[in-house]
Amino acid sequence: MKIYRSGLGCKMSVKVIFAGGGTGGHLFPALAVARELERLSPGVIISFLSTGRPLEKQILKQYEYETLEIKSPRKATLKDKIFFPLRLTLAFSRSLFFLLKSRATATVVVGLGGYGSLAPLVAAHILRLPTAILEPNLLPGEANRRLSHWVNEVYCQWEGSRKYFREKSKVFATGNPVREEVTLSRGDSSYKNFGLSPKRKTLLVLGGSLGAEAINEALMQTIEGFGPRRQEIQVIHQTGLGKDTGYSMGYWAAGFPAYVTEFIDDMGAAYEAADLVICRAGATTISEITARGLPAILIPYPLATENHQYYNAKILEDAGAAILLEQKDLEPQALAALIKGLLADEGRLQAMARASISLSRPEARNLVARRILDLAEV
Repeated sequence: MKIYRSGLGCKMSVKVIFAGGGTGGHLFPALAVARELERLSPGVIISFLSTGRPLEKQILKQYEYETLEIKSPRKATLKDKIFFPLRLTLAFSRSLFFLLKSRATATVVVGLGGYGSLAPLVAAHILRLPTAILEPNLLPGEANRRLSHWVNEVYCQWEGSRKYFREKSKVFATGNPVREEVTLSRGDSSYKNFGLSPKRKTLLVLGGSLGAEAINEALMQTIEGFGPRRQEIQVIHQTGLGKDTGYSMGYWAAGFPAYVTEFIDDMGAAYEAADLVICRAGATTISEITARGLPAILIPYPLATENHQYYNAKILEDAGAAILLEQKDLEPQALAALIKGLLADEGRLQAMARASISLSRPEARNLVARRILDLAEV
């Protein structure tokens, strides 16, 4: 096994800068790799060039980070589109300055997708620093496809992503890195964290770190249709930052024990308590539920760029690990019947769980971290 040594008193110090972010889906794989880098190479310096969203302050509080206020022109207002070239130029200047002031012997810049990674990766390319991209979606984003020509390596969750990149030799299907704490076993304490009982079936509802109004509202309408089965079911519901608008009262009024929060800090405990997950089909959520071997009802975000969440969900549906339900087909009574049917069918839940775990890549964070450290020695 190759041993990596860096830091004070060693020949080479390594700095890894993760560029991009904005959502937990971008940042959590980077955090998984960052911690693995720290394990493999004590003394490694970790930094982030992020997009400035409020969620980042909560997730990245233990690391150095610099804010680049830039977002995709596709989803921007007219004013933002007009000022996009100026903001991109400013982001490039700040990225260049941030990279130039690095005192490490070797610096690697890793893009996390989205336009937040564009300026840092271009700056790194100009400075001839080694670079890489994390691409967790089956269908790569536009920014990653464009930037892939300039970077040294691309790390994908799925082998099927390779065909979307022109230079196949630099693409590696490593899996999407998952944080270690997501997969750690907690036993019955996972229920106690949420004030729930291990004797009930647990439904975990997620809309991603930013939440999903359509899923939140659908669940509020759906719980009325559970009838007597509500005595056997409990709910953990992450509504998304700024979106806790009385959902706790809705569950209470319907007779459901429920833990409702804007953001779940201990996702490992939530996954361990869950018997069934209802969620979007973001790439990081997909990698986490497969790492835990959980059956799921996946409701892709219909406005995601190039409908990429649908293609993520289709992989799990085709493997028998999940049921793909498009948002346009969300209907409260049908959703209630689907949830009740699945939670009552232990054999089907177990079959879906086996299919889910078969898609997981527990070695992903180690593979990606080692490749990054190898790039530092180029």
